[in-house]
Amino acid sequence: NPYNNGYGGHTHLDVGHDSDTALKKIRTAGSISISPELFEKLYLSPQNKVHGDLRRTVGNPTPLALIGFLLSLTPLSMDLMGWRGAGGNGAAGTGTYYFFGGLLMVLGSLGEFLIGNTFPFVVFGSFGAFWLGWAATLQPFYNAYGAYSPTDVAADGLNTVAF
Repeated sequence: NPYNNGYGGHTHLDVGHDSDTALKKIRTAGSISISPELFEKLYLSPQNKVHGDLRRTVGNPTPLALIGFLLSLTPLSMDLMGWRGAGGNGAAGTGTYYFFGGLLMVLGSLGEFLIGNTFPFVVFGSFGAFWLGWAATLQPFYNAYGAYSPTDVAADGLNTVAF
């Protein structure tokens, strides 16, 4: 048995067990072994109750939110690292933060809510709110960086250590 953990009394749990039975059999704080198929069944695709064929109708919203996160985080990371002379705390990517980081992640969060996935709903929703807040901080209308400007030019506040 390739999944035997060497402890007496522990039996191998495979994909033939349903999720409830497998979770009831796992009552130890020690190490156990389960097959990769059962791991996927229990943890990677939990079956929570959803009305009708909602999962097939809506589709998987996770890639939408992840794309939004990656397409907004990458340019901001390059700006904050000063990669190839970039700077300004990412102010050049304000539109990207609103629409990729904020909008796509909030839409992905709402999609996760519709299909009953609470944890991704909360994670994507909070990150989407972060990106909307970050974009608003860099928006001239809100003058967030102008409060840090040592001169009369509001944009000088972007380069201060305090901001």
